[in-house]
Amino acid sequence: MSKMSTPVSEEVIFNILEASFLNCLEDILSVFPYLNCYGCEVDHPSQTHHPCIMDTLIYDDVMWCNMVDLVDRDVVHRSYKRTMCKLNVTERGHFVFGKMFPFITDLWKGEKGGVEDADETAFSRGVTFTPKERFQLIQDARRKYDKDIVTESQQSHTIEKKNNAFRARLRLTYLRELLKAWHGVTFDHAKLKVNEQSILQRFKSELTEEDKPYYGYFEDGIEIEEIVGDLPEEGNYDLKLYIEDLIARDQGMSCLLKNAEEIINKKPTYTNEALQTATYNW
Repeated sequence: MSKMSTPVSEEVIFNILEASFLNCLEDILSVFPYLNCYGCEVDHPSQTHHPCIMDTLIYDDVMWCNMVDLVDRDVVHRSYKRTMCKLNVTERGHFVFGKMFPFITDLWKGEKGGVEDADETAFSRGVTFTPKERFQLIQDARRKYDKDIVTESQQSHTIEKKNNAFRARLRLTYLRELLKAWHGVTFDHAKLKVNEQSILQRFKSELTEEDKPYYGYFEDGIEIEEIVGDLPEEGNYDLKLYIEDLIARDQGMSCLLKNAEEIINKKPTYTNEALQTATYNW
């Protein structure tokens, strides 16, 4: 793939970040109906109790702002850095991720996201929209980007989204092993008893055929170090209960996201070419 010539304009840097941001936002817009369906939450057998299928969810601008807030900053940052590297572009001046990300978030909560008055919307409901309209806004924004930015940002997003899933699963596996090792010993000794190489080997053995092409991008050794480094120090609070709560939370989120992904894969979405042919009755 041809790389962009340097130096590039600040607009190019901004577009790379916005493209990375919009890939995440598009995912959230796709999955949101299923994550907010009470029928999916309780696994109700009747379709009439599934707003995600019946298309009865009502979207207002407050809900849209909540969607924008759900964009995973970490995934956007990693995708942005990978795309910048692939296109041989470097940050400069005020155009750095830390300053641009909150600015782009505010833009898409407001004018770019189809919200006329973001401040007023924060206190009132009533202005409604359809997912198709918001998907169209994302598609319109992409049209102004260089083709290489669109292609590389989408590839980077796919890689980093998979890496994020790997990271969550590896963390869950490690925490479970830590609890198993924590019997009759101190917390520090329990950490020493955990066999990190064994965890990585088992983790690799459980990869699906879909996972395997992406695993080469995942720096598992570094991720294990970060998982261990993020563990809290043993203190006055019930650390074991805290870790059990982390495991329960991770298990719940993993199950919820997996179910949502399975449902989405069975239904058409308003992304890319599908936008023109989707048959939803929003």
